[in-house]
This record gives sequence, C-alpha cells and structure tokens, in this order.
Amino acid sequence: MSETALAELASSIRQHGVMQPIVIRPLLANEEKVSDTITHEIIAGERRWRAAKMAGQNTIPAIERALSDELAIALALIENIQREDLSVIEQAAALQRFHTEFGMSHAMIAEVVGKARTTVSNLLRLNHLHEDVKTHLSEGHLDMGHARALLSLSSEQQPIIAEKIIEGSMTVRDAEKLVKSILNPEKNTKPASQNEDLEIEKLNQQLSDYLGATVKLKQKKGGKGSMEIFFHSHEELEALLQHFKS
Repeated sequence: MSETALAELASSIRQHGVMQPIVIRPLLANEEKVSDTITHEIIAGERRWRAAKMAGQNTIPAIERALSDELAIALALIENIQREDLSVIEQAAALQRFHTEFGMSHAMIAEVVGKARTTVSNLLRLNHLHEDVKTHLSEGHLDMGHARALLSLSSEQQPIIAEKIIEGSMTVRDAEKLVKSILNPEKNTKPASQNEDLEIEKLNQQLSDYLGATVKLKQKKGGKGSMEIFFHSHEELEALLQHFKS
C-alpha cells in the first residue's frame, strides 16, 4: 500500500475510528518470535493496523482465531485480493498461490475469493506474461485487453510487441490485429498479387482511354472476370454505343 493511501486511511481512522476489526491468531510456543512481547500475528488487516498507528491509536479492535498455517495463509490471500488498490498482476500472483499451495481449481478459487470463474481464469493467465510486459501492465502502460492479445505470442516476442503497442498508443483492437498478423502472416503471394493489380490498373487506363469512359475491370479466379463501363449522360451512352457498332 502506498504511503499516500496509508495516510488517507489514517485520516479516516482519526475521524471515524477503525470500522472493521483486524483478524489475529496467537503464536504457538514453538513459533519464532521477533520479541517476547509479540504474542499474536496479524492475519487480515495489516493496513488498518499500520494506519491506526499512524493516526496515533494505541489499540485497535481485533478478532482472535486459532488458525492453522494453511488457513491463515488463505485468509491473508483473500483479504489481499479484495484490496481495491491491488494491480491485476498482484491479483494474478495471489490467485496463483491458491492454485500452487492449495491445489485449488479455477472454479474453487473463484468461489473462495468471490469472483467469476472467467475473471479468475483470465487473471491467472497473466502469470504467463514476460516480466517486462507485467511491469508495463502494473504501471498502466498496457491494459488487460492488450495483455490478453500478447499472451498469444511467445515469451520472446511479447516484450518487443508490447513496446510497439505502447509507442504507437495502440487500442486493444489495433493490438489484436497486430498480433493476428504476426501469428498468421500472409503467404508469399503478395508480390504476384501486386503485379496482377498493376496489370489490371494498366488495362483499366488503356480501355478508358480507348472508349472515352471510365472502365473498371474485376478479375476472378480461373481467368474469369467482369468489366464495368461508367457514363455520366445520355450523350456519353450514345457515344459508347456508336463506338461498339463501328
């Protein structure tokens, strides 16, 4: 939590007090203690505790629970994920711990943290991003839409394309098109296609000059095609008809 946000919370506590108790658990006799005066561990509410100290309060309401290490970690993760100031990358890392440390499925994680399963799945996918891309996402240079597009690329490609997206101030739609063009490059027929287009343009001009009217050729597969002749007055039409008769 930033110092600014902590100061804002401390100001609120000075005015209204601590609205929600923190959750603590007693340390066992065999657990390592920083000092003999520390008897409990904060499970949920460390930000409130720090802000209360900043606000000059010597005590804070707390709920004591005897929790196993696993449950303590789970509760701490849940509170961490529910923080409003948490970046999507921080959320993704916290959700990954549920999967790694507790073997929970995406559906189970979604139920525990109160998020939609699709949201959880999309957040977990962010853990596969290159570290440079994660940094850009955390700093707000990219958003979730950009990140989802980049996930289709290899880890080596991701930071390179991310830089292009940022430098070009690309929208998510533009980023998706760029990634698609990388994943599905056009077959090496473009030079031939360009030559055909140039030939058609040349014929269009020759026919237009010959008929004295705008001509548009459309070429199809197998050598087939069509030709459109445009006229702008009845007189031009009559002139074309006479030209065909002669």
